[in-house]
Amino acid sequence: MQLKFGDTIYLNTLKDLTLAADGIFSADCSVQRLNQTFGTDEHLFKVVPRQYYDAAEELKKSSSANRIDEQQEKLLVESYNNEIKINQLRLSKKMQTSVVYGDTVMLQHVKSGRWLTVVTTKFAKVQNHHRRVKLTNHPSTSCWFSMLAHHKINQRGSIIHYNSSVKLSSPKLSSHFLHVAEQKNIHLTSRNIFLDQNNIDSFEVNCAGYIDGSVFVVHGVHVAKTSHSLLWTKKLIQIEHIETEEYLCCAAPPIHRINGG
Repeated sequence: MQLKFGDTIYLNTLKDLTLAADGIFSADCSVQRLNQTFGTDEHLFKVVPRQYYDAAEELKKSSSANRIDEQQEKLLVESYNNEIKINQLRLSKKMQTSVVYGDTVMLQHVKSGRWLTVVTTKFAKVQNHHRRVKLTNHPSTSCWFSMLAHHKINQRGSIIHYNSSVKLSSPKLSSHFLHVAEQKNIHLTSRNIFLDQNNIDSFEVNCAGYIDGSVFVVHGVHVAKTSHSLLWTKKLIQIEHIETEEYLCCAAPPIHRINGG
């Protein structure tokens, strides 16, 4: 099955650890074992076509520097508005088209709506010689990630399928890739991030330069084609009534015997 723009995915390492983030209480990202630690969407990301932010970043830079005259501001605002239109047009054209090796994408966290980003000005917490990776409310060129093939048999330009192995490079930083730290991060346990009682170990995700990036396997989330979109997961849940502390259940219909059988 082909990976397409607009699809909702999750990314596993070769050690079967899943990229995830709370996104509400913490912007930190980590990889953990996918089990009861996760809710419905902490590990889900939407694949979005690359958007352009040159005009937006230039307008922000000029405004913060307080060295912009009225005419310059007018031109920058016009460029910014045109950029928004271009992005909207690009989004409508690219959605549900196939993603190929070499494409630059953006990953939007489903639960929080935030964007996976490389913080180029800050170092990672565990491996502090690498750059920090987290979620942000403000998309920019730092949210760009190129999906590169892990196996040489997959050439640039060929279609990416589910269960394919990819590396995610940052076009913002030359020769930098998403990388999973080997040592555990005591500050990024599931208890701290997801308020989970099991306290499962977590490993930092950062952006490392001039080393081999971590390999991620792309997994899809299937949505039923009905009048109401149904999200199918591999998890069983219990629904508890807060006041009575009783669980919702479905009673099985009675079994009727036919002809005494």
